[in-house]
Amino acid sequence: MRLTKEIITKRIPSTIGGNLILRDQLSQHKVLLIFFAFAFEPNSVVNLCQTQARLEDLKELDYLPVGVCPENIFALNFLSLSLNITFPLVSDYQLKLSDELGLKLAGDTDYSPKVREAAAWLNRDGLVEDLRCFEAGHNMLDVDGIINTLWDERCDRCEGQ
Repeated sequence: MRLTKEIITKRIPSTIGGNLILRDQLSQHKVLLIFFAFAFEPNSVVNLCQTQARLEDLKELDYLPVGVCPENIFALNFLSLSLNITFPLVSDYQLKLSDELGLKLAGDTDYSPKVREAAAWLNRDGLVEDLRCFEAGHNMLDVDGIINTLWDERCDRCEGQ
């Protein structure tokens, strides 16, 4: 699955100041998208804090994490400041990235079944290399586990060369 040009080139308000354009980020890094349905839900806070704690690992793996939530940018700015998050959070309300990936986030009242959390990693061409979804009431997203998987994949590629 490849993201459309419209999504990749769209300017979206970000919590790190200014607009984020996925195309610009993909020209420099691979991108790890972390979807969460509600900004202040405990699982979301845990995942954002885990991601912040593992930023150096993600940089070494050449990934930029981007938190994606259907809440407005003002709520996400407050969340980012409250948790001292230094990677970008963007509102899916403007981006509609979850729709592009076929996700039905629990924050969207029109959808059922509802995905509470998800993660997708994109290569520099905008191809989705992997997508993992977690429905409401089931397992929760494990950011540490995903980062460990990325390390394992990198080690497997290195050993194969």
